[in-house]
Amino acid sequence: MDDLARIRCDLVQAAASGDPAAEMRGVLRDRPALETVFDESMAVGHVLGFYQLQLGEHDGRSVRLHLWEPERVEDTDEADDIHSHIWGFHSHLLAGYISSTTYEVELGDSGPGDLYAVSYSNNRSHRTRTGTCASWWQRATRHMERDEHYGIDGTDFHTSRIGAAGAVTLIVADGSAERTPYVIRERERPSTEEYPFQYLSGDELKKVFQQVLTMLTR
Repeated sequence: MDDLARIRCDLVQAAASGDPAAEMRGVLRDRPALETVFDESMAVGHVLGFYQLQLGEHDGRSVRLHLWEPERVEDTDEADDIHSHIWGFHSHLLAGYISSTTYEVELGDSGPGDLYAVSYSNNRSHRTRTGTCASWWQRATRHMERDEHYGIDGTDFHTSRIGAAGAVTLIVADGSAERTPYVIRERERPSTEEYPFQYLSGDELKKVFQQVLTMLTR
Protein backbone atom coordinates (compact mmCIF):
# COMPACT_ATOMS: atom_id res chain seq x y z
CA MET A 1 0.00 0.00 0.00
CA ASP A 2 1.45 3.38 -0.97
CA ASP A 3 1.78 6.27 1.50
CA LEU A 4 -1.35 8.04 0.29
CA ALA A 5 -3.54 4.97 0.59
CA ARG A 6 -2.08 4.05 3.99
CA ILE A 7 -2.62 7.53 5.46
CA ARG A 8 -6.17 7.69 4.11
CA CYS A 9 -6.82 4.24 5.57
CA ASP A 10 -5.47 5.39 8.96
CA LEU A 11 -7.75 8.42 8.94
CA VAL A 12 -10.84 6.46 7.97
CA GLN A 13 -10.12 3.81 10.61
CA ALA A 14 -9.70 6.59 13.15
CA ALA A 15 -13.09 7.93 12.11
CA ALA A 16 -14.63 4.54 12.87
CA SER A 17 -13.01 4.23 16.29
CA GLY A 18 -14.75 4.58 19.61
CA ASP A 19 -12.92 7.85 20.29
CA PRO A 20 -12.48 9.43 16.86
CA ALA A 21 -11.35 12.83 18.11
CA ALA A 22 -8.36 11.40 19.98
CA GLU A 23 -7.57 8.94 17.19
CA MET A 24 -7.73 11.63 14.51
CA ARG A 25 -5.44 13.92 16.47
CA GLY A 26 -3.02 11.03 16.92
CA VAL A 27 -2.93 10.30 13.19
CA LEU A 28 -2.44 13.97 12.37
CA ARG A 29 0.33 14.46 14.92
CA ASP A 30 2.17 11.55 13.36
CA ARG A 31 1.88 13.06 9.87
CA PRO A 32 3.54 16.49 9.88
CA ALA A 33 3.42 16.60 6.07
CA LEU A 34 -0.24 15.65 5.90
CA GLU A 35 -1.07 18.49 3.53
CA THR A 36 0.83 16.71 0.77
CA VAL A 37 -1.11 13.45 0.76
CA PHE A 38 -4.38 14.42 -0.92
CA ASP A 39 -4.81 15.61 -4.46
CA GLU A 40 -6.80 18.71 -5.28
CA SER A 41 -9.92 16.85 -6.43
CA MET A 42 -10.54 15.72 -2.85
CA ALA A 43 -11.11 19.17 -1.35
CA VAL A 44 -13.58 21.93 -2.11
CA GLY A 45 -14.61 25.27 -0.70
CA HIS A 46 -18.23 24.65 0.32
CA VAL A 47 -20.99 27.19 -0.26
CA LEU A 48 -21.91 27.22 3.45
CA GLY A 49 -18.52 28.70 4.28
CA PHE A 50 -16.35 25.70 5.22
CA TYR A 51 -13.75 23.54 3.50
CA GLN A 52 -14.78 19.95 2.80
CA LEU A 53 -12.00 17.35 2.60
CA GLN A 54 -12.85 13.85 1.37
CA LEU A 55 -11.08 11.15 3.40
CA GLY A 56 -12.63 7.98 1.98
CA GLU A 57 -15.31 5.46 2.97
CA HIS A 58 -15.95 3.11 5.87
CA ASP A 59 -18.67 0.44 5.63
CA GLY A 60 -20.19 2.30 2.67
CA ARG A 61 -20.24 5.61 4.52
CA SER A 62 -18.48 8.70 3.27
CA VAL A 63 -15.92 10.13 5.72
CA ARG A 64 -14.98 13.82 5.52
CA LEU A 65 -13.28 16.60 7.42
CA HIS A 66 -14.95 20.01 7.54
CA LEU A 67 -12.95 23.09 8.49
CA TRP A 68 -14.33 26.52 9.39
CA GLU A 69 -11.34 28.86 9.59
CA PRO A 70 -11.56 31.53 12.29
CA GLU A 71 -11.08 34.32 9.76
CA ARG A 72 -13.96 32.95 7.68
CA VAL A 73 -16.46 33.02 10.55
CA GLU A 74 -17.83 36.46 9.76
CA ASP A 75 -20.64 36.75 12.31
CA THR A 76 -20.93 34.30 15.17
CA ASP A 77 -24.48 35.51 15.90
CA GLU A 78 -25.73 34.46 12.47
CA ALA A 79 -26.43 30.83 11.63
CA ASP A 80 -26.46 29.06 8.29
CA ASP A 81 -29.65 29.08 6.28
CA ILE A 82 -32.16 26.47 7.41
CA HIS A 83 -31.30 23.44 5.30
CA SER A 84 -31.63 19.69 4.89
CA HIS A 85 -29.01 17.27 3.57
CA ILE A 86 -28.49 14.76 0.81
CA TRP A 87 -28.14 12.07 3.51
CA GLY A 88 -28.01 11.72 7.27
CA PHE A 89 -24.71 11.94 9.13
CA HIS A 90 -22.91 11.96 12.47
CA SER A 91 -20.69 14.94 13.17
CA HIS A 92 -17.79 14.62 15.63
CA LEU A 93 -16.45 17.98 16.79
CA LEU A 94 -12.65 17.75 16.86
CA ALA A 95 -11.96 21.44 17.58
CA GLY A 96 -13.95 24.59 18.25
CA TYR A 97 -17.62 25.15 19.03
CA ILE A 98 -20.84 24.50 17.07
CA SER A 99 -24.46 25.14 17.95
CA SER A 100 -26.95 23.07 15.93
CA THR A 101 -30.67 23.88 15.90
CA THR A 102 -33.29 21.59 14.34
CA TYR A 103 -36.68 22.83 13.12
CA GLU A 104 -40.19 21.67 12.49
CA VAL A 105 -41.05 22.80 8.96
CA GLU A 106 -44.48 23.20 7.40
CA LEU A 107 -44.64 23.50 3.61
CA GLY A 108 -47.59 24.93 1.70
CA ASP A 109 -48.98 27.86 -0.22
CA SER A 110 -48.20 30.45 2.47
CA GLY A 111 -45.47 31.22 4.96
CA PRO A 112 -42.65 33.72 5.57
CA GLY A 113 -40.03 31.74 3.65
CA ASP A 114 -39.35 30.15 0.27
CA LEU A 115 -38.16 26.59 -0.32
CA TYR A 116 -35.21 26.10 -2.69
CA ALA A 117 -33.88 22.83 -4.10
CA VAL A 118 -30.08 22.56 -4.14
CA SER A 119 -28.10 20.89 -6.91
CA TYR A 120 -24.43 20.78 -7.95
CA SER A 121 -22.83 20.96 -11.39
CA ASN A 122 -19.78 22.51 -13.04
CA ASN A 123 -18.11 23.20 -9.68
CA ARG A 124 -21.01 25.36 -8.59
CA SER A 125 -24.03 24.86 -6.39
CA HIS A 126 -27.42 26.03 -7.59
CA ARG A 127 -30.49 27.01 -5.60
CA THR A 128 -33.73 26.68 -7.55
CA ARG A 129 -36.95 28.17 -6.20
CA THR A 130 -39.54 25.41 -5.91
CA GLY A 131 -42.60 27.68 -5.70
CA THR A 132 -43.39 26.24 -2.26
CA CYS A 133 -43.65 28.45 0.82
CA ALA A 134 -42.41 27.46 4.27
CA SER A 135 -43.04 28.15 7.94
CA TRP A 136 -40.77 26.83 10.68
CA TRP A 137 -40.43 26.50 14.45
CA GLN A 138 -37.36 25.70 16.52
CA ARG A 139 -37.45 22.15 17.81
CA ALA A 140 -34.20 21.75 19.74
CA THR A 141 -30.76 23.34 20.03
CA ARG A 142 -27.60 21.52 20.98
CA HIS A 143 -24.31 23.20 21.85
CA MET A 144 -21.20 21.16 21.13
CA GLU A 145 -17.63 21.61 22.25
CA ARG A 146 -14.50 19.61 21.47
CA ASP A 147 -14.91 15.81 21.45
CA GLU A 148 -18.72 15.91 21.45
CA HIS A 149 -20.85 14.62 18.58
CA TYR A 150 -24.40 14.79 17.23
CA GLY A 151 -26.48 13.21 14.48
CA ILE A 152 -28.70 14.72 11.80
CA ASP A 153 -31.20 12.75 9.74
CA GLY A 154 -31.20 13.59 6.05
CA THR A 155 -34.80 14.80 6.24
CA ASP A 156 -34.15 17.11 9.23
CA PHE A 157 -33.94 20.83 8.68
CA HIS A 158 -31.32 22.54 10.81
CA THR A 159 -28.91 25.44 11.12
CA SER A 160 -25.35 25.57 12.43
CA ARG A 161 -23.63 28.43 14.22
CA ILE A 162 -19.84 28.34 14.49
CA GLY A 163 -17.81 29.79 17.35
CA ALA A 164 -15.41 32.66 16.70
CA ALA A 165 -12.39 30.34 16.94
CA GLY A 166 -13.63 28.26 13.99
CA ALA A 167 -14.20 24.51 14.06
CA VAL A 168 -13.05 21.18 12.68
CA THR A 169 -15.60 18.36 12.39
CA LEU A 170 -15.33 14.76 11.29
CA ILE A 171 -18.41 13.83 9.25
CA VAL A 172 -19.46 10.22 8.82
CA ALA A 173 -22.33 10.26 6.33
CA ASP A 174 -24.93 7.57 5.77
CA GLY A 175 -24.87 7.14 2.01
CA SER A 176 -27.67 4.60 1.87
CA ALA A 177 -30.40 7.07 0.89
CA GLU A 178 -29.58 10.11 -1.22
CA ARG A 179 -32.14 12.90 -1.17
CA THR A 180 -32.51 16.30 -2.74
CA PRO A 181 -31.20 18.85 -0.22
CA TYR A 182 -33.29 21.95 0.40
CA VAL A 183 -32.72 25.44 1.76
CA ILE A 184 -35.30 27.73 3.33
CA ARG A 185 -34.76 31.48 3.19
CA GLU A 186 -36.83 34.26 4.69
CA ARG A 187 -38.46 36.15 1.87
CA GLU A 188 -37.01 39.55 2.80
CA ARG A 189 -33.43 38.22 2.72
CA PRO A 190 -31.63 38.52 -0.62
CA SER A 191 -31.15 35.20 -2.36
CA THR A 192 -28.31 34.41 -4.75
CA GLU A 193 -29.24 31.55 -7.06
CA GLU A 194 -25.72 30.29 -7.72
CA TYR A 195 -22.59 29.88 -5.61
CA PRO A 196 -19.05 28.70 -6.30
CA PHE A 197 -18.27 25.18 -5.12
CA GLN A 198 -14.72 25.21 -6.31
CA TYR A 199 -11.92 22.70 -5.93
CA LEU A 200 -8.94 23.99 -3.99
CA SER A 201 -5.63 24.67 -5.66
CA GLY A 202 -2.50 22.96 -4.39
CA ASP A 203 -1.45 25.99 -2.31
CA GLU A 204 -4.97 26.36 -0.88
CA LEU A 205 -5.06 22.68 0.03
CA LYS A 206 -1.76 22.92 1.91
CA LYS A 207 -3.03 25.96 3.80
CA VAL A 208 -6.23 24.14 4.79
CA PHE A 209 -4.39 21.05 6.04
CA GLN A 210 -1.97 23.19 8.02
CA GLN A 211 -4.93 24.96 9.63
CA VAL A 212 -6.56 21.61 10.47
CA LEU A 213 -3.30 20.36 11.99
CA THR A 214 -2.89 23.53 14.04
CA MET A 215 -6.43 23.44 15.41
CA LEU A 216 -6.38 19.73 16.27
CA THR A 217 -3.01 19.69 18.01
CA ARG A 218 -3.41 22.76 20.25
